[in-house]
Amino acid sequence: MLAFPPRRIASWKGALAALLVACASIAAVPRPAVAAQTNNEIIFNRPNTGTMYAIEDRLVTLIDQATTGTSLKMAMYQMRDRSGGNNVKDALIRAKNRGVNVQLLLDATALKTSTGADEGAYADLKASLGANVKFCGAIGSDKGCHGALDMHNKFVLFSSLTDGTTNIIFQTSQNANSWAGGYLQHNNAVILKNENNTALWNGYTKYFNDMWGVAAAGQSNTNDNYWNVQKVVNGSYGDAQFMPRTYTSGKSLADILDQVDCPGSVIRTTQFQISDEIMINALRRAKSRGCDTWVVTNRRSSVPALNATATTTESPMNGSMRFYETRDVTDTRLGTTSNNDVIHSKYTIITGAINATVDGILYNQDKFVFTGSANFTAGSRVSADETILRLQSMPGLNMDAVYSAYFTDFDFLWDGGRPSTEY
Repeated sequence: MLAFPPRRIASWKGALAALLVACASIAAVPRPAVAAQTNNEIIFNRPNTGTMYAIEDRLVTLIDQATTGTSLKMAMYQMRDRSGGNNVKDALIRAKNRGVNVQLLLDATALKTSTGADEGAYADLKASLGANVKFCGAIGSDKGCHGALDMHNKFVLFSSLTDGTTNIIFQTSQNANSWAGGYLQHNNAVILKNENNTALWNGYTKYFNDMWGVAAAGQSNTNDNYWNVQKVVNGSYGDAQFMPRTYTSGKSLADILDQVDCPGSVIRTTQFQISDEIMINALRRAKSRGCDTWVVTNRRSSVPALNATATTTESPMNGSMRFYETRDVTDTRLGTTSNNDVIHSKYTIITGAINATVDGILYNQDKFVFTGSANFTAGSRVSADETILRLQSMPGLNMDAVYSAYFTDFDFLWDGGRPSTEY
């Protein structure tokens, strides 16, 4: 066991709550999700373990449950074949063949092989779905539908499943492939079923349809500030905001972090990459105010900026950070000697008072969970097509259960990361 900074009092409560949440349809660590659940779910995978495919397998099950004659809308940054197992591509083709209206939106990158031929999964999908698989801009252009960078979303919308649920939102940090953001990296997913509060469901649907319209017109980068089209959409299980969004319209999660009442509050974030100066400074300000602020990320993050010399309003993260991504062959703390242990989740959890209105939403709870596809990079925030979803209490999962699931996952990732002194 590694040496840590002083643990928060809530640590043992988080572990206990994680046991209780399993009864509320969470795919708790390390148990993989099970099929045919009608409650809402939270799922975490573990690379190079028996739960490596937990998120992808659950998505395949949902696709196979899509009801004939209904709609399935998927926005997925990248997709590849998975040999020897369940396969999202094959599940989509099965759904289309039984009469589901499948619409698949991909990013324009990684659709061709090095020889210029269609990449295998894309070739099969194009042959099956025809005009119902689209991307924005020219192949290889790396342009978003709205933003100047990627269509980086990872969500699926099901209008109906055979288990009787409707308006299902599947939001994940995981791409439908292996290495690049896929099952060989640490990810999370949330499934919201019967999301019949029209604001959240309709917000996701409009966002997808707007991107789809851009792709259908053969265009890209049509709106650098989608915030002008939809602001925060607030539903019964959570609220979402859709990127890109210019900083002149607000700084989103950075603005929320600045409103956290410190000291006494806890902030935990795990990110694939942290390089956005606005997010870095918001974390440093929170620590300077006395918030118990911890970060798990990859070595590609801007460590010098996170650890910069203290100012009157900002503190260096130093011992409050752990790293992944570059591991030597003797480091087996997560049961592997490979270089596959990479953080790809993008979530932030907060416990403590905020009681402030940000972006028109009153934040007056004492627990908060933000997840989605956006990294803490300027590109993700202002130039890419992304989604940030804030989770709230929902049937089968109250806010304590939601928070505890993510808190427990963060602790697991923290325990396996390298101290910042080893950077």
